[in-house]
Amino acid sequence: MSGHKSTYTIDVVADSAAEAIAIAAEALPRDAKVVNEEAIEGGGNVWRVTLRYTGSARRGGDVPG
Repeated sequence: MSGHKSTYTIDVVADSAAEAIAIAAEALPRDAKVVNEEAIEGGGNVWRVTLRYTGSARRGGDVPG
């Protein structure tokens, strides 16, 4: 696994920070290892999730959620 760190930020609708982080993590590559995670509550169950991870570039395709 590469030592390169990437950051992925997305707004997610969820009931909790843990759920928002889990939803956002679905978009990461299969070999990703999350090294830092943060979920900031916005309002109306919207969370701004930032994941910092090592591994391949983020998978393409549909946005999770």
